[in-house]
Amino acid sequence: MNKHNKFTAKDYLLSVQHLFAMFGATVLVPLITGLNPSLALFSAGVGTLIFHLCTKGQVPVFLGSSFAFLAALSAIIRHEGKVVIENIPLAQGGIFVAGLIYLLFALLAYLIGAKRLRRIFPAVVTGPVIIVIGINLASVAISDSINGLSLADGVNSEILMNFSIALFTLFVVIICSIFSHGFFKLVPILIGILSGYILCVIL
Repeated sequence: MNKHNKFTAKDYLLSVQHLFAMFGATVLVPLITGLNPSLALFSAGVGTLIFHLCTKGQVPVFLGSSFAFLAALSAIIRHEGKVVIENIPLAQGGIFVAGLIYLLFALLAYLIGAKRLRRIFPAVVTGPVIIVIGINLASVAISDSINGLSLADGVNSEILMNFSIALFTLFVVIICSIFSHGFFKLVPILIGILSGYILCVIL
């Protein structure tokens, strides 16, 4: 944001990229765990509004679901791949308690200060945690990339096309992240989505 506290075109593009990235996460987590996507979207919207009120609109972001609790929620709600409805209230109770713990850590972070936290949790510590979460979601990404089609009967043309589009989109994001410069380096996801969409239109 500029010095006059007015959003620029770059701010809006960054906001749109964050919206697309977090919307996928917000919907995907409840779908995987068996929770309600509508409730997740509502909670994310309310949380985002509260965030913007607290930060006075200084950071153009959208708050979505966290993948950090994916394994724990799946272990509670799912049994042998099926959703156990009776266990959903238990998971929701855990989410509520986790939210209270988040508030406690937020207060500690505010009191300690961001600079001291970065010394305790540098990128070399937080980075591998994010990588592990991403690796655990690899099977979900592959399943979604082929549109949930079964590989039991072999690879057909539809599966091949879906997977090719997903790989193309992924490569565009990686290439933009590594080789692009300036503002384009900040919006690789948005460029990847647009490139994948254009490819789909062509096909």
